[in-house]
Formats: sequence, C-alpha cells, structure tokens
Amino acid sequence: MVRHFAGMVSLASEAYGRNIKLISAFSLPFLLAFPLALLSPNYVSLGGIFLRTSSIRGQLSALDALSWKGLSFFLSGLGNSLGNGTVLGFLGSELAAFLSSPLLAFVVSSLFLVVVFTLALLVFSFAIVAINVVIRSQRTLTHLTHYEIEKIGSCTYRYFRVMFFAFLAGLVANIVLFEFGYQASLGALVSFAVAASVLYAAQAIVIDDLKDWNAVRRSASLVTRKFKHFVLFVAFAGILLLVNDYFFIQLQSSAAFAIAAKYMAVAINSLAILPFLEVLKTQVYLSKYSIIGR
Repeated sequence: MVRHFAGMVSLASEAYGRNIKLISAFSLPFLLAFPLALLSPNYVSLGGIFLRTSSIRGQLSALDALSWKGLSFFLSGLGNSLGNGTVLGFLGSELAAFLSSPLLAFVVSSLFLVVVFTLALLVFSFAIVAINVVIRSQRTLTHLTHYEIEKIGSCTYRYFRVMFFAFLAGLVANIVLFEFGYQASLGALVSFAVAASVLYAAQAIVIDDLKDWNAVRRSASLVTRKFKHFVLFVAFAGILLLVNDYFFIQLQSSAAFAIAAKYMAVAINSLAILPFLEVLKTQVYLSKYSIIGR
C-alpha cells in the first residue's frame, strides 16, 4: 500500500511538473484569498490562516472605530444644534446613540467578517477547481477546450457551496459542543470528520460532474473505501506542512525575517504545497478508475 501511494506521489509530481505553468497561474488566486483572510481576526500557523473567533469584536481596525465615533459625534452634534424638539434633531440624537452602541459594532464587524470570508472562500474555490480541470485534462489525454474553461465557473460555485456548508456544519457543531461544556478536542474531531468527508469533493465535481450533495457522498465514500490512502495522504500532507513551517520558524530567529517569515510560509503553502496536494488528491481519486488510475 505504501509503495502504491508512493507511485501516486510520483505520478502527481510528474503531472505537476508538466503543468507547472498553468497550475502556478491558477494558484495565484490563493495569494488573493489569504490577504482577504488577513483582514479578519486571525493567526498564522502551519502556513495557513486560522480565524480567532473570540476576538472579532475587539479587533476592529482603528479606522473603523474612528469612522463610527466620528459619525456618531457628528449626528449627536446635529441633534443638539437642531434641538430634540424637532424631528431632525430627535432622529439625529437617536441615530447617534444607536451608532455608538456596542450591538451595532458587533453587527457591523460580524457582517464584515462574513463578507471577507465569503470572498476568500470563493477565490479559493476557483483556484482548486481550475487546478483540477488542468490535471483532469492531462491525465485523460485531452486538451482544454473553451467548454471546459467555461465549466470552471459552474464547478466553482458548486464547490463553493459544498465548502461553505461544510464550514457552517463544523462551526455549528463546535458552538453546540461548547455550550454544553464538552472539551474542545471533541469539536476538533467533529471538524476533522467534516473536512474528511469533503476531501475529494472538488474532484467529484470536476471529474465526474456531480452535484453538491452527490459530490459529498462520493467523497465520503472514497475516504472510507480507500481509507489507507486517506491516512497516507493526511500523513504526507502533514509532513510537508510541518517541514515548511519548521523552515520559516528557523528564519524568524533572524531579525531581518522575524515578521515576514510566517507570511512567506503562507506564500509557499499557497503557490507550491497546496497546489501539489490538490494534484495528489486528483491522482488518488482517479485511482478508482483502473485504466487511468495507474
């Protein structure tokens, strides 16, 4: 089994090398997705960006806070100058009080976070789908046609919906478990199970042209039927991410790279590691077809 998986890694390396220009071009959106994610409260680890949900309200930018305070001060002054006896004066005073309320700050920051997350996930989905289209073309010995390029859009939205609802499922499960006082490790286990079930969703959508729910079912089925491949893939991906993170952690000891090192790790992850792992996932998925899987 290990030898078979090593053969898949070799085939993935060959496919990645043959299509490195196209894959690199389609990987550039990853560099757009990560800066979008940086606009939200987060932390960087293992070459990835993770949301720090406990500090959403506390990490509004100074510009946001200044803008809301300035608008609130202006409306309050308008209300005082017109007098509360007038309609405009009353509305100005009430609106100023509303804008200065903690509830509004929470609502605005939450909406901002949702918009940023949605845009980042959409860009991420496009890059994943485009890489899979390129590899499918190479592995099936066909050329990219105008029709296939156009299909990237529809596949992107399907994959986006899958990942969006997978994220919601993990989020809701973690919130419920937290409210009932369960350990955080159980929530992490649920999130891992959700992530595992959609691991091959992009391949199912692009290669087999499946709809959202059918793609999730195919992905989960492949994980269970080829569980050893799944374990080896997770271990291999973990090693790559750890090596990448360890290298840039060493660079952080240098004053010149102290700040930039963690973001350089994100860039390498975006342009090299993540695209290669996607190529490897496609190879594992194609292995279920005996003719082109070897």
